[in-house]
Amino acid sequence: MALYRSDQALIHLAVVGLSLPDIPWDKLEGGEKKAEGLAVFPGGSLDQKELGGIPKREPLKVSVKWQDSFINVWKALDAVSGRGEATATYSVVDPNYVPTGEGATYTGKILEVTRPNYEAGKSEEALMLVTLGLDGPIS
Repeated sequence: MALYRSDQALIHLAVVGLSLPDIPWDKLEGGEKKAEGLAVFPGGSLDQKELGGIPKREPLKVSVKWQDSFINVWKALDAVSGRGEATATYSVVDPNYVPTGEGATYTGKILEVTRPNYEAGKSEEALMLVTLGLDGPIS
């Protein structure tokens, strides 16, 4: 699974119709293309053959450490969940945090927007997570 952190890449999320603040997102993961294979036995004592399958992209997840100032961003993203068209991009950076020119852009619909669950007994990192169902080519 592809995983980029904010120390490896500049990560951005844009949503059509929303004017979001320029949040530097912390992590981008997923988006791989997978196909479920179909193996058949052709007969005549021949070995099984793989026919392949329909390729499908896994969801892409973008997350950022929660800040109380993100409440309006979360509300705006939540309002378009299930139908909002979004673009997630990453640009790889060198050790001096200068973009190298390598990266990718993913397009799709917002499937899920979650804010952190606060539990006093746990020490988990509080994150806002946006999950995209990808529907376009990677550019």
